[in-house]
Amino acid sequence: MNTNGRDGPDEGEEIHTELTADTMAELLRLEGQKIVDISLYGDSIAYEDEEEEVDESERIFFDADIYLADQSLLSLYGASAYTDTEEPPLTGLDAIADALSEIEVDEDILREIGQDQEGGLVITLGTPRKRKLLVAVSGWSVEHWDELPEDIEEEEELLEDEEGLEELGEDWDEEEEEDDWGDDEDEEDEEEEGYGRY
Repeated sequence: MNTNGRDGPDEGEEIHTELTADTMAELLRLEGQKIVDISLYGDSIAYEDEEEEVDESERIFFDADIYLADQSLLSLYGASAYTDTEEPPLTGLDAIADALSEIEVDEDILREIGQDQEGGLVITLGTPRKRKLLVAVSGWSVEHWDELPEDIEEEEELLEDEEGLEELGEDWDEEEEEDDWGDDEDEEDEEEEGYGRY
């Protein structure tokens, strides 16, 4: 699990907020898929309309991306997490991040897709035999992923390193050019001095 999630939904991303026969069918095909990564956003669209920023320690809702082995990307918006259905949802971004970190990538799965008494989407994460986390979801989307967040980060770091090397190379070339000019001037001075002796 990483905490370098996106800043919000991508442009053109279709966010669902109601379970229908079609959206449920799309979600049900994800049941049993192995989780290969989870990315937690720094903020949630649930707090977009708040006049004052909600402190991270008081947040109940979160947004996250769940990357699945079949390259489906399940994005959750305005979600709340429960480790115990008899207890209130987890409070505080740190507590939510800790709970998501308990989900073992390449081991745990998206166990179950269901709905609560009010017809809202509920998913469970964990092993085939044990539920580790229940998540109530206000909005969601299902997309396709090509690269995992850590792969994108590595590419960005490599790109930064390459740009740094290019800049270093340019500086080196400039220094060599300056040295060449200096050598030419020295040669001219020596030639002038030579002519003066005859």
